[in-house]
Amino acid sequence: MKVSNFKDKHVGEDCVILACGPSLTEYDHDIVKKFLKNKTVFCIKESIFEYENECNYFVFNRFRCQNYKITNKNIISIGQFNPGGPSKNNKIDVRIPYDKDFKTTSILSSGDFERNNFNNKITRTWGPGILLETVFYMCLYMGFKNVYTIGWDLTDPKNIGTITHYSDNINNNKYKNTQNLLNKDYTPEMTLQCKNVIHCYNYFKSKNMNITVIGKKSFIDKKIPRSYLK
Repeated sequence: MKVSNFKDKHVGEDCVILACGPSLTEYDHDIVKKFLKNKTVFCIKESIFEYENECNYFVFNRFRCQNYKITNKNIISIGQFNPGGPSKNNKIDVRIPYDKDFKTTSILSSGDFERNNFNNKITRTWGPGILLETVFYMCLYMGFKNVYTIGWDLTDPKNIGTITHYSDNINNNKYKNTQNLLNKDYTPEMTLQCKNVIHCYNYFKSKNMNITVIGKKSFIDKKIPRSYLK
């Protein structure tokens, strides 16, 4: 499939992005599943292990890549990989390549959010972060009106160099790739995120796409609207 196949496919609809931060488990599965009903669902990386049956679009890249062993054949898999990239035997229905200068510049540092708009180009400029590089832009391109996130956390401002995931303390081999990265220092890119993520929100708002963070536990800037599940 080509990215162009998805232009305006979901105009005016609602979607939910399930990411891998600790707040993914703030609510019980049954509460989340109830919220997901009648909404399109994006699963990011390991969140597919929790919500494969509810997932419509699965998005992953080379970072923490593993064989996710997806059995739900209705899921459309979006891989942020250059041609020939190591996808670990995962099916990729839509391949989205990186720019040649990936990691020499970034969207958050330049403030040029229009640069990654799929109406302008398919290749991705570094965000940093797969949501900023690809997922939010796919939602915009598909025409979603309201985008809700669960598990979009980034980093605790009091511990800026660390990224935590919902699976960090789960003793299961399928989370091994995540846990192997726990001691890496993410200070530069997380500082960039904390200072500038509100500008990301404002860009998509200016394009008439509303982003709402679900739950109390996410570390995302509190200026971005919040909603709570019951």
